[in-house]
Amino acid sequence: IEGLNLALQPLAEQHVLELQRLGLNFKITSGLRDYAEQRKLYAKGRTAPGDKVTNARAGFSWHNFGLAYDLTLFSGKNPVWNSRHYETAGKIGKALGLEWGGDWKKIIDRPHFQLPMQITLAQARKRRANDLPLIERACFPLGHTRNFLRTAFLSLSNSASLCLVLVKLRLVFFANSKAVKNPDGISSAPK
Repeated sequence: IEGLNLALQPLAEQHVLELQRLGLNFKITSGLRDYAEQRKLYAKGRTAPGDKVTNARAGFSWHNFGLAYDLTLFSGKNPVWNSRHYETAGKIGKALGLEWGGDWKKIIDRPHFQLPMQITLAQARKRRANDLPLIERACFPLGHTRNFLRTAFLSLSNSASLCLVLVKLRLVFFANSKAVKNPDGISSAPK
C-alpha cells in the first residue's frame, strides 16, 4: 500500500479491511510498478516464457503511476483465481469509488482496481515527465461522491461501514478544498 498514490492508499486499506471483515483473505499483490517491472510483465507470453499477464506496455498502466492495485484471494498460502468472491471485492471497490477491472468489456481483469482519473495515460506520462502532479482537485467527481455517501449511509450497520464513509469524506474534503495539497507533494490552487 505504501507505494500507492496518497489518494489511493486509504481506499486500498479500507478495501482489504472490508474483505477481511467478511472473512475473505484478500491481499494486495501488485500496486506501484516501475517501468522496468511493467516491461518484464508485458514480455511474458511474448518474448519471455509464461502466459500473458498484461496487455499494458510500460507507461500504459495506472500501476505505473501508483493509481491502481491488484487484489488476490488466498486459501492458506495459495492464490485462488476463480472464485465468486472477486465479485464481492468488485462491489466493495466500486462502493469506495474505484473502477473495477471486472467491469471492463475487452479485457476482464477481476483482481484490478484503480482510481477513476480525469486525465488520460498519455497526459499522465507527460505530467510525470514534467514533474507535475497527477491528481488535481477534479479527480473525485461530486456526483459520484453523493451516490457513494447515499449508499453508505443507507447501509450503516456497523463501524466498518462508518469508516468507509469517513474515508470518502476525507477525500471529498481533499478534492474540494481551496488550496489542494496534491498526493504527489505539490501544493496548487484550483484553476
